[in-house]
Amino acid sequence: MKLGCRKWVVNAAFDISIRYFFLVMGMKITKKQIDFDYSYYLGPNYKKEMNNDRKTSTIVCNHVSWMDATVLIRTLAPAFAPSEEFR
Repeated sequence: MKLGCRKWVVNAAFDISIRYFFLVMGMKITKKQIDFDYSYYLGPNYKKEMNNDRKTSTIVCNHVSWMDATVLIRTLAPAFAPSEEFR
């Protein structure tokens, strides 16, 4: 795990390279936060009782296209990005 200056440098390198990649490909990424009311499933006071962490600890998603890794790195800036699983 990279900390301090090294983490900033790695994140900046990813950000610059992915921005350049999308510029060359003629694409644009936008990030939108959508708040959904889960009170039907979690109860009426779920927002008051839930743990308000600043970031999500684990993100699990299916691969939809070849661009998934680059989009996730650009929008979420993860601590690490695992590659394909070896079989």
